[in-house]
Amino acid sequence: MVSFLLFLLRCCPNLQQLALEDGSIGPGSPFETDYWEKQRPPKCLIIHLTKIQIENIGLCDKNVFDLMKFFLLNARDLIKMSITINCLRFDWALVKEITVKEFFPLKRPSPHALIEIKPRGRQINSF
Repeated sequence: MVSFLLFLLRCCPNLQQLALEDGSIGPGSPFETDYWEKQRPPKCLIIHLTKIQIENIGLCDKNVFDLMKFFLLNARDLIKMSITINCLRFDWALVKEITVKEFFPLKRPSPHALIEIKPRGRQINSF
């Protein structure tokens, strides 16, 4: 559940690495559409978090994209964010186009961080 994730991040101010799977993010969570935009970033995200790994996410849930944007917009010390997208029902070219459109225009506090996006079960594509 998303609110639990935010609670967890706030309770771990020295967290440096975070690994999530789709089930832990909570697809279809009952939050308003701009939930993540209204949240203040946890201390770990601002000061310590350097690596984020998100596995097996789908493109169906806007909440997941908003969470990833929240990470990218607030993680000042981010070195690498690795995202594995479950695109079994989607064309990889479309997945790539959507993710590039969503993430790369963002003004990130850590502009040199590597954002690695890969389809589940395929080769790695870094941008």
